[in-house]
Amino acid sequence: MIIPPALSEFAASARVEGVEGRGSGALVRSVALAAAVLGAAIAWHYHTLGLTLSHYDARGHLVVARRIIDSITPGWQQVGAVWLPLPHLLNAIPVQVDAFYRTGASAVALSIAEYAIAAGAIAWIVQWLTGSTIAAVAAAAVFALNPNVLYLQSTPMTEPLLLATTTVALAMLMYWCANACRPGPLEAALEIGGSERARPTSAAFEIDGARTRPTNATIGIAFALACLTRYEAWPVTVSALVAAAWTRWRRGEALASALREAAAVAAYPAIAVGAWIGIRGATHRYSLFDYCATVGAMVALSVPTFWFGLIGIYIFTLKLGWVPAGNMYTIGDGSVLDYLHHLILPSLVLSLVHVAIWSRYMRTATLDALSQDFVKTARAKGVSERRILLKHVVGNALLPMITLAGMQLPSILTGALVTETVFTWPGMGRLFLDSLGYSDYPVVMGLLIFSAILVVLGNLIADIIIATVDPRIRLG
Repeated sequence: MIIPPALSEFAASARVEGVEGRGSGALVRSVALAAAVLGAAIAWHYHTLGLTLSHYDARGHLVVARRIIDSITPGWQQVGAVWLPLPHLLNAIPVQVDAFYRTGASAVALSIAEYAIAAGAIAWIVQWLTGSTIAAVAAAAVFALNPNVLYLQSTPMTEPLLLATTTVALAMLMYWCANACRPGPLEAALEIGGSERARPTSAAFEIDGARTRPTNATIGIAFALACLTRYEAWPVTVSALVAAAWTRWRRGEALASALREAAAVAAYPAIAVGAWIGIRGATHRYSLFDYCATVGAMVALSVPTFWFGLIGIYIFTLKLGWVPAGNMYTIGDGSVLDYLHHLILPSLVLSLVHVAIWSRYMRTATLDALSQDFVKTARAKGVSERRILLKHVVGNALLPMITLAGMQLPSILTGALVTETVFTWPGMGRLFLDSLGYSDYPVVMGLLIFSAILVVLGNLIADIIIATVDPRIRLG
């Protein structure tokens, strides 16, 4: 059997070394091909009916994508005014051809490909979970034959790209969780009725003779692309990463290690979202979006983390009763939903702070770069605003972001002391505070030394990266 681990590998020959995998590459290819043929036929039918561009959003996406490059009607600022940027950037070059722009043919072709990828990913996920080819085909058929999905993939809409990126990211995340460590008690309990189905092991993929597996960076980038496609991907990403951390822990991995690995994946979508909000606010100064982002970020940065936690407990626990006040699980329960239920408030509190930090730094850096003399010179020479932003402004604005990423390395790896304390969540931050209370100085000293090493290491890595990407800086 063959298992495809990533978007570009869904059509590749793959197998898990020494173990019969449950996801079939041949099945994925067949499902994706069938979906592509069906999608093309349905798209042609909608075209003959004149419905391809009948929706306002379909025409709007093409207009915004064309104006990214069209210097005669400079409208690159519209990217993200309503939608997120990735779909427009993918269509920016093809829609410069009038035939593609007026018919939406290139954008529809991309939608069909994304629709086929999503169908293949769904088939892989279901077969991975059930071991049943019939169930995998049925799940893919339910998705592919949905009338709403068929209409969306026949137009230049953004939903097919959202479905493709999220399903592929979830497929990679599932394999990443299953191969993180040896199966734990919960995994063993899932072998109901003495099933002989092969379980995934820690063996790496072998693709065309090369060993590989989805890495933290690969999965993080996949979720970052999804978060830059539509806003709906943001809660999906948070929920998936929370579930991944819980899964790795339940399979026998240390809790601190599971949270650290999930945080390493979450850093990519967090940076993407924070940087996007910052750039969006800087290039649309004094707009409603800028005001809302500024006020929200300042509130998140100014208010202590424990206050957010206490307010969340008061509103969502005491008043509404939606989520528990703390702890990792309910005694006597321990189900998947119970663990996820307990993770909602801590994850929301932490995400508020990180997104606020990244967005404010990116906005300030972008505004500073926009005020530089080289930007004024470029405008005087007639360079388009798009070229100024992408080639000159963003590159300079990213330099302080690299430094910030290095400074945040310790917080990613050592835990969140205040949040873990408020929500009585066991982690390295809580361990540090408890050790102080018990006067356990060896543990305190060990954690402090570890944090100090991470600070030095993070700044060193940031300096090396800055010296590499900025020709004005050299390591002496």
